[in-house]
Amino acid sequence: MISKIFSILSLSYLLLFSSTAFSQVEVRENQLVVDGTKQPQLFGAELQYFRLRGGYGMNVPRAKVIALWNKALDRLVEAKMNAISFYIPWDFHEYAEGKFDFTGTADTDGDGNPDYPARDLVTFFKLVKAHGITRIMVRPGPYINAEWGFLGFGAVPKWFHDKFPNSHMRTPYGQRSRLYDYANPDLLRYSALWFKALHEQVLNEQMGPGKPIIFLQLDNETNYQWQPLYAHDYSASTISRYQKFLSNEYGDIGKLNESHDRQWDRWNQVQPPSYQGRNIPEDQAWYRFADTTIYNFLSNIRNIWSQVGVREPQVLFTLAESYNAPVNGLLPNFVLRNARGVTGLQTVNLYPKTEEKADHPLLNFPFKADLDVKAADEANDTYFGSRQEWVMGPEIQGGWWKGIDVTKESRQQTYLSVIGHGLKAFFIYYFNEGQNWDVEWTHEQVKPLYDGLIRERRLDNIEVTKLPEDFWNELQARSDRKILVGFDVRRIMKLGAHNDDELFFDSPLDGLANPRNHFFNLKEIGEQVIAPHQDFLARSLEVHDDVALIMDSTSHQPGPDANIPSVQATADWTGGLLGYMMNADINPRIIHGDLSNESSFLEAKVLVHLDTGLNAPRTLKMIENSLFAGKTVINFLASEVPKSQGIDLPSIVLFERGQSTNPAELTFYLNAKGQLQSAGKPNTKAYKIQSSNPVYSYDLNSSQGKDCVGILYWQDKIVGYRCKRTNGSIVQIGALIFEDYNSSDYAKMTQPLERKLFMKGLIDEAGVLTKLQLSKNAERVVAFARHDPEQKVLWITVKTGTQKSQAIDLKVSAELLLSSLKKSIRYSVKDLLSKKTLILTGADLTQKGFGINLGPNGSAVYVVSQVN
Repeated sequence: MISKIFSILSLSYLLLFSSTAFSQVEVRENQLVVDGTKQPQLFGAELQYFRLRGGYGMNVPRAKVIALWNKALDRLVEAKMNAISFYIPWDFHEYAEGKFDFTGTADTDGDGNPDYPARDLVTFFKLVKAHGITRIMVRPGPYINAEWGFLGFGAVPKWFHDKFPNSHMRTPYGQRSRLYDYANPDLLRYSALWFKALHEQVLNEQMGPGKPIIFLQLDNETNYQWQPLYAHDYSASTISRYQKFLSNEYGDIGKLNESHDRQWDRWNQVQPPSYQGRNIPEDQAWYRFADTTIYNFLSNIRNIWSQVGVREPQVLFTLAESYNAPVNGLLPNFVLRNARGVTGLQTVNLYPKTEEKADHPLLNFPFKADLDVKAADEANDTYFGSRQEWVMGPEIQGGWWKGIDVTKESRQQTYLSVIGHGLKAFFIYYFNEGQNWDVEWTHEQVKPLYDGLIRERRLDNIEVTKLPEDFWNELQARSDRKILVGFDVRRIMKLGAHNDDELFFDSPLDGLANPRNHFFNLKEIGEQVIAPHQDFLARSLEVHDDVALIMDSTSHQPGPDANIPSVQATADWTGGLLGYMMNADINPRIIHGDLSNESSFLEAKVLVHLDTGLNAPRTLKMIENSLFAGKTVINFLASEVPKSQGIDLPSIVLFERGQSTNPAELTFYLNAKGQLQSAGKPNTKAYKIQSSNPVYSYDLNSSQGKDCVGILYWQDKIVGYRCKRTNGSIVQIGALIFEDYNSSDYAKMTQPLERKLFMKGLIDEAGVLTKLQLSKNAERVVAFARHDPEQKVLWITVKTGTQKSQAIDLKVSAELLLSSLKKSIRYSVKDLLSKKTLILTGADLTQKGFGINLGPNGSAVYVVSQVN
């Protein structure tokens, strides 16, 4: 199919660009290198030229548009940003089939004035260059989301929708959804024409040695628009592809029937599941099919660009991914997204504050930034083909919708966290607000249905706000059936055709490019944190302890235990587990069971894993090899890992997920050395901690439990145990004792110090000495570091989730100080934001530490360097 698409590209066009000089964009020695020159930390913003139009309608004076662009670019430079990204919306520039405007000169209404001067992409590139910005990421779709276009997201043109009405995905009931079928040949064919025109008329002049475009994003957030997989796609062509997918995977329909507990006679009888939970093997197959569909789509988009004439290493192809999804949704697959030479580099889109609550939490996901950056860093090695610490963030939260308070403290924590973990290129999103596009379309489609139903039910004299519920239900049903599924007809009719003309996101710049207070907070970080240290940040490496947290893309699929929802467990709960470890002074490396080299497993003394009950065979094999090498494995929740090692202990669910009950209060025991002990041991002290559901208990009174002892209890039930193996040991904890670390409840969770003691007891037995140590009174405080041995600099990020001020101490291990053998050598410890500096000896840093004062929800960055 793709070869047919590419037939539209003339041979002469391909030959034209075969001799073009290509630039070289690559990552070497943990640093971005362009045309042989090492690049600094990239700090930029998504500046959307197409939104800064000076007004919603047509014929805005060109001078007004140019002035807005310059004003916004001035602010970007003022914040010490050195990079820029922007979508290039297909529907904005191809205003009719085959008619493109990249110079802002099209005049379709014939009044002698350009319709939209903001279409002048050629001039926008010139202004970017004039402002000294030489590093650009372009994001031309075909899909861009961006709350843009007649569907409320996308940028696929209206004329395409009208010409190919069957290009949309279908619900299980046969209705068209707002999403386009990723495998639709018309979508791919016209995307190729769009890319060809864009490249030929604009982008080619901006690519090559000394030219600014170094990143090209393939599509955007390709994830079924964060919708459940059971909402679509059920078109006849998709079901046919699903049947072929299963045929390729199973080979024989008898094997499929055996796996799925079905009795299909032929492949063309097989139907996909329409809701989750009825048949788990079918759910898992449907999930894998959706994953593969996205993989194929991204591969097709990259192939189109290749045929147009754009290939790596002329640019670095990137993706834009958010590691979150709704219940029954699709998480980005670290294996398929990072397919070297096939898709693009997986990146991090990050929005840790998206919901407001009565107590106004700092963040809804306090450790999402930490998890997502560390996970992407490890996975990206597959794409680079070697170990490289380099991660990009195309969208780092610059605001949110009305009613959500993204405070200065929450923004600062997010930005300092991603910098501290090594996000070496990131862009604030949205940087500016402005006008939306074609917002009246939905009202125009719904209004005739509304008027017809009003007449039909004789409700002409009833105000729209007083119409009965059954009226709205019927109107919604008609809209879903006759237009597209998913439009909120009540909102559309109550608010009118132009309620959404203007985008509001509480961004650093408003729709007139005027700065909000958020801008000046961002500027402070640019001026004081990033710009003076951009070279160090570009080449430095994160400091990890001898602990690894295992992730596994196979675990994204629906698992066998309904108490462990796979999407929530692998994204949110794993973030909570990471936060729990960091609260105990442990900064683990994240490794992927289905991707990472075996050496990554063997380098760690302790492996920690959240077990959903579904793991890749390779993950289980790597754990087995690590145990044989004498490592400690700490496994939470499901028991597939211990079972794979021959420890199959009888267990029951004490408290199910969703069960209405107070948190389970668990007990553990420590001796005077802080070591975990079984109940009943002499000279121990009992501690209490609470757990979310689920909670499992285990019966150790079996032959397989002879080498196992209890270490965590609910009343007289064992909910955590340790088993000695030939060389290593397995710890199984059947309690969700870490969920609230990565939730809105982080600030008010109970027993933070007791939980810290339990985690330290688990880790310390393996002989792990953490490289940073906070004082014992530190409550909901974490610290993590980066270093560059050549420059003898240590970068330490500290943050807290408490709503009170804290005074604590932080000790640095001797191995992090290059001159640690000479304890009298002096070091400066500089707080980059307060600009305060301490002078301490190496002995002071390693034995006493230095004092830190954090305000409510505070965060800080310290640079430790040797005094000459």
